[in-house]
Amino acid sequence: MKLKNILLASSAAAVMSLSSFASAGPLSDTANIKFSGSFQDETCAITVDGYDAEKATANVLLGSHKGSDLKNVFSVTPAVKFSMNFAACGGISVAQVKFVGGQSTAGIFDVTDKNQSVVGIGLSQTADSTDYFQTGAVVDRVDIKDGSAMKDYFARFVKLSDAEIEEGNTSATVQVDVTYG
Repeated sequence: MKLKNILLASSAAAVMSLSSFASAGPLSDTANIKFSGSFQDETCAITVDGYDAEKATANVLLGSHKGSDLKNVFSVTPAVKFSMNFAACGGISVAQVKFVGGQSTAGIFDVTDKNQSVVGIGLSQTADSTDYFQTGAVVDRVDIKDGSAMKDYFARFVKLSDAEIEEGNTSATVQVDVTYG
């Protein structure tokens, strides 16, 4: 009889325990989100290495090199740093940066003048990176603090074919598209 009462009591305790768990409700949390932004007619003033890039094309010189400096396909010249400065941004807090231009080879911007399809220009975020920017892709998100920011990028010539490099000037003009948030 005692054993029957013990089993009955333990079964009743288990049922009460399960019923209290079922009525307890799910775990939950709350969070707060502050949404903010600004309204303004002006965007940031952008300079590239001191040039007003909005009014004229900024010049980044990649230097003079011997054709023999680039012997193999995908060999590169030393990287040259250029800086984009975002100033007088008002309430703007984020700039998304895209580089846009012709690319016959993925990630390498086409040059004009001499050596088309022999060399191109690779742009990246570090001096030693070969992860070159794809045209039209957002390559960077620049956080703007107190109305300004500066961001460094790197450019270099990249050999694209086994053809010999001809003497002469070559260049590529690449557009920078900036979207603000």
